[in-house]
Formats: sequence, structure tokens, C-alpha cells
Amino acid sequence: MGRGGPRRSGSKDLKKPAASGGARKPRARSDTYQRSLAEIYQRYDQKIEELSLIRRVGEVIRDPLDLYALSRVVLEAVAREIETDGMLLLLTEPDGPGLDIRAWYDGRRDEVRGSEDETPRWAGPVPEPVARAVASGHPVLIPQTRPGPDFSPPPAPGLDPDEEVSLLVLPLVARGRSVGGLTLWRSAESPFSVEDLGLLTIIADQAATALRNARLVADLRSTNQRLRESENEARKTSLYLEQLFEAANDIIFTLDSSGRISYVNRRVEAWGYRKDDLVGWPAGLLAAEPDSFLSRPGELVENQGGLTELLLLTADGRKREVLLNASRVAGTDPGAHPTYLVLARDVTEYKTMERQLFHSEKLASLGMLAAGVAHEVNNPLSTISGYAQLLSSGPTSPQDTQEYLNAILEQADRIQKIVDALRDYSRPAAGYRTRVRMAETLPRTLAMFTHQKTFGRLKVEYDLDSQAEPVIMDPDHLAQVVVNVAVNAAQAMPKGGRLRVSLRMEGDEVVLRLADNGPGVPPEIRAKIFDPFFTTKPAGRGTGLGLAICQRILEQYGGSLGLEESSSPGATFVLRLPAAPPVPGE
Repeated sequence: MGRGGPRRSGSKDLKKPAASGGARKPRARSDTYQRSLAEIYQRYDQKIEELSLIRRVGEVIRDPLDLYALSRVVLEAVAREIETDGMLLLLTEPDGPGLDIRAWYDGRRDEVRGSEDETPRWAGPVPEPVARAVASGHPVLIPQTRPGPDFSPPPAPGLDPDEEVSLLVLPLVARGRSVGGLTLWRSAESPFSVEDLGLLTIIADQAATALRNARLVADLRSTNQRLRESENEARKTSLYLEQLFEAANDIIFTLDSSGRISYVNRRVEAWGYRKDDLVGWPAGLLAAEPDSFLSRPGELVENQGGLTELLLLTADGRKREVLLNASRVAGTDPGAHPTYLVLARDVTEYKTMERQLFHSEKLASLGMLAAGVAHEVNNPLSTISGYAQLLSSGPTSPQDTQEYLNAILEQADRIQKIVDALRDYSRPAAGYRTRVRMAETLPRTLAMFTHQKTFGRLKVEYDLDSQAEPVIMDPDHLAQVVVNVAVNAAQAMPKGGRLRVSLRMEGDEVVLRLADNGPGVPPEIRAKIFDPFFTTKPAGRGTGLGLAICQRILEQYGGSLGLEESSSPGATFVLRLPAAPPVPGE
């Protein structure tokens, strides 16, 4: 390292002014005067030298540098002013009590080093003299000591643990706060003096202020950099969100607490509005009804859970059916009013299609019902008409007359049953609701019917979970559903077969499976078996309303009836009913 200027070498010899003329004083008085004058010139020289040192050091460290560069410059300035074998400049950690080595000086090579990439740390705790000087703010001067192995930091240039050295540690204090320390050592044969301490104190004071300012500048730059990065990220996020909002298929509003629009996306232009013109508008002006939740978004979120349907108006006054989904957006300031994000989905076309589909389904159901009724009623009516014509065509024997009348009554009774079945399908009786344990009632219910001829050779097997929860329903309705399914199974197996009845709990549902080993239900008609008047039985054998009525009965109890898909032969009907709530004390 080339260093400009000589090292400090002591007081300079200044030319003394000649004594003024006049009478000669006594010699003793003259000697005292000369000594006083010499002391004055010596102090004058010392102040001049200190001022010169301050000027030189100030010129060296006045340029704004990063902490590592400034640390090296400080050590270079010290090396110009005082003989030393080695130096360390340490700075306190911003967020902790530790000390970082920022630069070091090797007197043997006359070299100063230190950078962010090569900064070492103490192998162990900071040595006691260094820690004491930095913590107390007072310098530590040890004329003669053996530093020992614990003192040596990683660079430790020219420091032999077995050699006597003179050690000087100066705290770097700026505005009453320690920012680090300056540690110097050289051979104990020429120990540091009080004059060296005074000289280095001047340098340390200036260096501390410069280092503190450099750290503040570095912190400010780092903070500004993080702030710029945060602003860039926020700007990117804001732009991304705006692009998402603008590309959305729904109309998106942001409303203040009073219901005024603070933002709306471009989708609103499809309704004839200009998005910029709507900013600041009360959102309630868009509603077909003056008193709407758009004027009170807070109530919409609290009372409706954020969801509701409204009629909104386009710019030309047309009404649109809209599904609103509102949510509260908390502000960053605890005292700020909330903002509301509102998504408005135009469901006008969907609702129109839904109504058309519902109307079509009603017409289709009505047509199918009418066709079923016509089909079922037409046969007995034809029979009644035929026998009536026979009776009106001329005299008949009493036996024939009675036969014709019995046939007419039989067909009229059949029509009555069809009408009753229709009534049961359209308005199932509410029934008497009670707690029913299906594991107990099912065997008794089926036992009452299995001896009848209809069941033929049907064998019933039970697999009932006795721990299954009870259900709430009318026992007669349960019997009606179970017997109807069992009769269908028996009729599908006229030569005999097996019906397996199993009962299980699945979650909070009681599940009953009725599985037979008959021919099963062909795939092409599986979706139709619960339709009214759909039947595969011959005319006069059934109305096609049995399964439809069973399904309606279970639905009124919150249950369901379905046909389970299975690879095994036969058909498996599944009855699901919600378990009854527990009774206290049971």
C-alpha cells in the first residue's frame, strides 16, 4: 500500500520571534519567560498538528463509500500516522451484540484488506479487552501482554500468541452510541503511549462518525431497494389482479361501506354502461328495486351470507336476473371502513332456459301421465262399454245379465284403484310418524305376506344389524315400500328364488338392501322403472305406479329409493333413511 505523507514524528521546530528591545531583565525572570513561551509554542505546535491530522483524516474519509471501503480507508489513514504491526476494525452487528471484522492491516506487508466476500469472524467469543472497550466506550491500553490463542481472530496479521505485545483498543463512538472498535498491536519493546492514544482518539472520533453515516446510508439504500422491490411486486400483483378482473365473465364491483362503486370491470360495458362513468355511483341505482342489498352491502354479507338474487337494470332499462356474491375486504388500517367485493353473475339466459326446461318437463310429465292414465283406464272402459252394449242390445237371460253386471263392477273397481293410486302418488298421506327399529319390524312385516300365494316359492334371508339406529316414519308406509319391492321380486321369479334383506348403518343413514337372484333389470329400462305408469307387466297385472309411489313415500321422510348397480345376477333395491336423533336418557 503506497501511503502519501510522512508518519507522525513528534513536534515540529518553529522559528522563535526575536526578543524586543529595552532594558535587560534579571536572568531568573528571563529564564521563566523563555520556558513559558516555549510551552506556549509547544502547545501551539500540538494543536496545529492535531488540526492538520483532523484535516488529513477528514479529506480521506469525506467521500461517501460503502462500509467495507470506508473501513479500509480508515485503517490506511491510521497506518500513515502511527507505527503498528497489525490492526483490526470491527463494527457492531445491526441487530445483535456481536462484532464483525470489516478490515485488517498487516504491518509486515503494509497491506490493508477487507471486503464482503472475505470478511472473517472470531473463532470464539470476542476477546475481553475488545469487548470491554466497545461496551464501555473507553479505550483500553495494555503496554505489555501476551494475547494468548483466544485473542487471535482469523486474520491476526503479525500477532504471535507467545510474543509480548502492546495492545491498544479504541471504541468507535458516534453520538453517544458505540458502532465498533479499533484494535492495534505492536511489539512490547515500543509500547503505545498516551500521545499515541490521544492521536488515535482523534482519528477514532472522526472514523466513528463517518462509519455511522455510511451505515445509515447503506441501511437507507437497502431500505429503498426493498421498498422499490416491494412496490414493483405490489404493482405487478395489482396489474395481475386487474387483468384477472377485466378478463372475468362476471361483472365485478368494489363498493365502499356506503355502497358507492369504487371499481367495476369492463364486463359492465355489455350492459351499455361505461366503466369509468360508474365510479362514484351508488350501486343501488343499478337495481330494479330502489331498496336493494346493493345499497347495503354490509347487510348482504351478514344476513344473506353474501349470496342473493337481484334484478339489475341495463343502461337502456332492460332487466337482468343476477346472482350476487359479496364478501368483505378488510382494510390494512384498523380504523378504516371496510370495502366490499361483489361478483354479479348474469343468469338471465340460464333462468330463462331453466323455466323453459321446467315447463317442458311439466308438459312431458303431464303428457306421460295422461298417456298412462288413458292406457290404464281405456281397457276397463272398453270392457264396460262392451258389456253395456250387450245389455242394451236386447233381452238377455238372467244369468248373462248378472255376468255382464259383475264384469262391469269389476272393471269399475279397477278404475277406482287406478284413481286411488294416482291420488297416493300426487299427495302421499303424511302418516303417523314414530321411531321404528327396522331390525325388529322387518321380519314381522314380511312374515305377514310371505305365506300368500303371490310370494310363491320365494325364500327370504335376513342379515340385519341389531345395532342400527331407528328411523322416524309411519310403520305402515315402511311395510308398503318393503312389500311392494318384495312382490316385484316374487313376480320376477315365478318358479322361486331368494330375497336377501340386509340392514346396515352407513354414516348417519340407515340403509336397507333388498337383493333378489332373479333375471334383474335390463340396462335399457333401468332409468325408467321409477317413472309413473312404466311397467313391464302384462295389461291388467299392474298400474306402473308402485315403485313411483314408494319413491315418493321415502322422499317425504328425507330418504330415497334406488336401484343399485351390481355385477351379480338379480336386482338390488336400496332404501336410505336418515337415522333418528338420539333421545335423551336412551
